[in-house]
Amino acid sequence: MFNIFKKKKKPDASFDEPLSPEADTFLAEACAEYDGKRDALLTAEWRLASCADWGFDWDSGTVTVQFADGSQWQADGQFLASYSLDDQTWQWTWDSPDMAEHLSRDGRVVKEFGERLGIRYLLVGGGCFQLPGPEFVDYLCALGLKATNSVGVMEAPAEQKVGLLMLKNLRGTHGAA
Repeated sequence: MFNIFKKKKKPDASFDEPLSPEADTFLAEACAEYDGKRDALLTAEWRLASCADWGFDWDSGTVTVQFADGSQWQADGQFLASYSLDDQTWQWTWDSPDMAEHLSRDGRVVKEFGERLGIRYLLVGGGCFQLPGPEFVDYLCALGLKATNSVGVMEAPAEQKVGLLMLKNLRGTHGAA
């Protein structure tokens, strides 16, 4: 299944470096947009929280979500990162030699934003690195959503790890109750 999860642990990255006004604006906008996008994906509009089953096609990068009422939707999926529930470490897909290039484009887009805006924690490579806490997962996902213009992020659990899938181009029968 997932082979992007390394057990390497790096020293904590500096998450407190001063940022440019442009970076501050980007971060504020990303955080402001995140809750609305998450709510639309999980509840009324796309109902991810109530799905009966879902799958991922590793060749095409397509996510399929099915519901008990027979409706379903599909989306284009890109892996952003992996997160370890055990030790709260994070690894960007752009830094994973095991992640297929066609499934990690969004991760590279986020890295490019980090380079352009000087956001150091979007550039931490060399394997897994420690997050300051589990709430930082949502924060990094918010930045990923904004940088990649995705409509949502979906968790893809695998043992004690979670792959974070950025979703675009949602389509299908999403309105049935």
